[in-house]
Amino acid sequence: MTTETIDPRRLKEITIQLDWSDEPAPAFANGAQVAATTREFALFFTEFCPLAGRGGATEEDPPLAKIVASVRMTPDGFFHMISTCASNWNRYANHVETTQGPRPKFKLMGAGGLQLEGLAAE
Repeated sequence: MTTETIDPRRLKEITIQLDWSDEPAPAFANGAQVAATTREFALFFTEFCPLAGRGGATEEDPPLAKIVASVRMTPDGFFHMISTCASNWNRYANHVETTQGPRPKFKLMGAGGLQLEGLAAE
C-alpha cells in the first residue's frame, strides 16, 4: 500500500455539506489526548471529573478520565484538521481582540507560500 502526499497548494477548497440526520449524540469533552503511529493519528476526547470508581487521588491510584469520543485519521487528514482549527482560532482571536484584548495566534513554519488564515500580511 502506497500513500501519495498531495501538495495542499494544489487543492481547491470546497465546503462539504453535512448530513445532520445521522449525527450521533454530542459528547462533552474537557480534555483530549493524541497518539500517533507512522500511518495514523488517534484522537481521544475525554471528560475528566473525579467521580467514585474512577480512581483516587494518590500517585498509586490516579483518577481516570472517561473517553467520550475516539477518532482515527491519516497524517494528512490530521494536518488538515489542525490547520483548519488554527485558522478558525486566528479568526476568533481577531474578532474578540477589540473587546477582550489580544490573543495568541497560530502560524505555519516552513510552509513556503502556504499560510493559515487570520494572520496580518507581513
